[in-house]
Amino acid sequence: MALRMAASRCRSATSSTKLFRVGRSYSSAPLKSAAGTLYTACKRVNANAELLSTYDNELQLFPADLNPAARWWTMVQLHMPAQTHVELPEFLEGAKAASKAYLKAILSKEFSHFAAGLTHESAAAAELAAYCMPQDYDLWKRAMAYMVKDTNMTLDLLDVEIQSAAVASVRYVQLTQTEYEAQTAGPTTLPWLWAPDATIEYMQIRVTTRSLDTMKITLTGQGERVVLQDNTHTWTFGSKVGSPDELDWRIVATGDKNNDEKTLSHTVYADEADDTREKEALDSEEKA
Repeated sequence: MALRMAASRCRSATSSTKLFRVGRSYSSAPLKSAAGTLYTACKRVNANAELLSTYDNELQLFPADLNPAARWWTMVQLHMPAQTHVELPEFLEGAKAASKAYLKAILSKEFSHFAAGLTHESAAAAELAAYCMPQDYDLWKRAMAYMVKDTNMTLDLLDVEIQSAAVASVRYVQLTQTEYEAQTAGPTTLPWLWAPDATIEYMQIRVTTRSLDTMKITLTGQGERVVLQDNTHTWTFGSKVGSPDELDWRIVATGDKNNDEKTLSHTVYADEADDTREKEALDSEEKA
């Protein structure tokens, strides 16, 4: 898919999109130790057992292939923060809106031309700069500039229609300030063991979306195709979760898979058509 093509040039699919604040407070906090946090989270899940049923059966927030044990563990992770409970349905709606905006900004003709120096101003570039950390914005800018200048290709995402979205996994950890800064600089593997001096509650939620993406692919001076792509995107959102006021979900990692693609239209520019006919005529004369 086009997103993977661009990402392969910059070797990063990372961003930090500011999203939304969705959560409420508990009346009491669990112990700060890992064992105490887990114990309290399990008690909360058991006391609110109907919530899992609602998320699973009524709202269908989890992938169909996620086994019951994994769904229960997801709920435990959601209940681990000391004071904050993440409202998963509202979170998922925000995640869908953010992922759509992210794709339309990065895979826009406007941003590609700005990245290549063909234009000097771009609302899409300004929007993307607000979403991303500076180093990731620069990586995407270089990737799109390469595509336009070196491959003569321009992408323009015309429409994104999200067909489905699900919460694939949730991970809660306690981080030291140093570990948290490492995450914001460029996501690293979250620690399985929490440091004794950890002071920051942090959570990552991985979301999968399946969408129909309408993309225009233009080869400079040659022609253009409009394709309809069936894509699966993976989005990892991260935020501090020490209190509802700390919630500030950002996209920290992305991935994508193309399931199917079909061409809706194919336009060949006139000069290319003339060149093709001339070449065919010369080939015929040589054979004669």
